[in-house]
Amino acid sequence: MLKPEEGYLVVKTIKKCQILRFENEIYQLTDNKGNYYVMHATESGEPNLAVILPKGWTIKKVSLQEPLVILPFGKGEDCYFNIVGDYLGQGYHQYKYTNEYYPE
Repeated sequence: MLKPEEGYLVVKTIKKCQILRFENEIYQLTDNKGNYYVMHATESGEPNLAVILPKGWTIKKVSLQEPLVILPFGKGEDCYFNIVGDYLGQGYHQYKYTNEYYPE
């Protein structure tokens, strides 16, 4: 994943047909528009909540009441995920979209 400069994020869409499942606790990234992302990877092996984010973005540890299941979006047999990366090498899958529908 490309790493942006400190205080910035990189966003890309990947093609991958899989179902993601998170249980117990997650590291949740949110923007100021109502989109939500879950951390799925770190370069260091340990999540870092002290990451410097763009204005309006936040990250926090969240306890789940039930598993978080993320399905890919796309038409037919197409499977896509939006991925966000920060300058520390932490990656996030988008799971809640501001718009009512998944992106086309």
